[in-house]
Amino acid sequence: MLESYNKLGIERFLLYAPWQPRGLERETTDMIIDLCALGRSYGLSIVILSQGMAGEIGLNAAVRRNLNTQFIGRIHPLDFEEAQRLAASYYISPENLLTLPEGHFYFLGRMNPSPTPLLISFQIGEKERTG
Repeated sequence: MLESYNKLGIERFLLYAPWQPRGLERETTDMIIDLCALGRSYGLSIVILSQGMAGEIGLNAAVRRNLNTQFIGRIHPLDFEEAQRLAASYYISPENLLTLPEGHFYFLGRMNPSPTPLLISFQIGEKERTG
């Protein structure tokens, strides 16, 4: 029997759990860390959308450690060092992450049926294209 999960999506995640939270950001970051760490045992599936991985443009490291599935598209050059650390454990070229075309993502983690990351892609319509 398939389990039923509640879903929570957080877009512009950097606003709620930045790399180095201060003030009210610290409270929201702590809440999100708890949600990510305990959510699965209560049937909560959390989807986090962010344009950065680390540093000034990235996710809080404690939150990232509690994510069990990731889709990683083209990265910003500021994320290169973090991408090197992540990519080394998955045999992905960090240089490749800098140049991935729009609509291409590496799929890694528990939901991935393969032990190695899968490169997936989809077509982006002309109206949605950014560059």
